[in-house]
Amino acid sequence: MSVSVWDELGSVEMLIGELLQLGEDSVVRLDRSVGDRVDLMSQGVKLAHGEVIVVEDCFAFQIQENLLESRNWRRCHNCEPGSVTFCER
Repeated sequence: MSVSVWDELGSVEMLIGELLQLGEDSVVRLDRSVGDRVDLMSQGVKLAHGEVIVVEDCFAFQIQENLLESRNWRRCHNCEPGSVTFCER
């Protein structure tokens, strides 16, 4: 079974009008500084904090703090068939 995982560099709230004006070479300033840790996410849950690094010619994520180790997680049995969701006990 596989699950989608992504890293979140930061976020920003924008007005719809601002969003529609974005084009090639537009710059969107996020809410984090260059040295801030990045969040590794899955299904809306923060899995870890870490940093984006380069491995050969690809971006990678180096875990600095595993958030799942500090929580007690179990598989949620009230999920739709075929889906996997994890809930805190």
